[in-house]
Amino acid sequence: MTVFKIVTCQVNKNQQQDFSTSQLSWRQLSQCEGFGGQFGGWSQTDEQAIVVGAWQSQEHVAAFMESVHDKIFLKSGQRDTYTNCDVEYFEKFIDIPSSCDKYEIESDSVFRIAYCRGVQDIERLVADQHNVWNVHMGQAAGMLGGCVLRSLKQRNDFVVLTHWSSRGHHENYRNVIFPKLKLQLSLDEYIGGLSGCIVLQVNAWIVAPNKMFT
Repeated sequence: MTVFKIVTCQVNKNQQQDFSTSQLSWRQLSQCEGFGGQFGGWSQTDEQAIVVGAWQSQEHVAAFMESVHDKIFLKSGQRDTYTNCDVEYFEKFIDIPSSCDKYEIESDSVFRIAYCRGVQDIERLVADQHNVWNVHMGQAAGMLGGCVLRSLKQRNDFVVLTHWSSRGHHENYRNVIFPKLKLQLSLDEYIGGLSGCIVLQVNAWIVAPNKMFT
């Protein structure tokens, strides 16, 4: 079971450069057993840094937390660069493939994190994702792929995570395609709360694994 770790840190503007520099210390993750990759960036609407990491299993995450996590964290000095930090764990639930031709990742590439909290009908969410969202989102220009995640703590909470080659491509999807699909599916009937953010990717924060798991 692939596990995703989403870290959200509140960072004052005068500390953003220090946070970004300290984030480079996490490149050591590439050496960790079961590590599947990490990326992150700055939220467009808040003073937030958001980092997403993938692990092969809960056991691999636990082993990392109990071994080298604290050493990397303390050495980075990152604790002094933010005012609040929230960590959530999810399992990969549904893949969102891209059916378009490959796009160049531009300097303003973004990822979208959409929180779907308090889902009352999981079967309906799965059906809508496969039959509607995956079809239309997968065909949207500039959509590079993504996945739906399910919270390991609150089992009725989900996250839709997608990657876009540029901010413009996502805005086109958000303004043209998304409103029609949202209206068609009546999401308010079975999802308690919808929220999310756009995150401008920082390429320097990307950490690739030395050995990718399957």
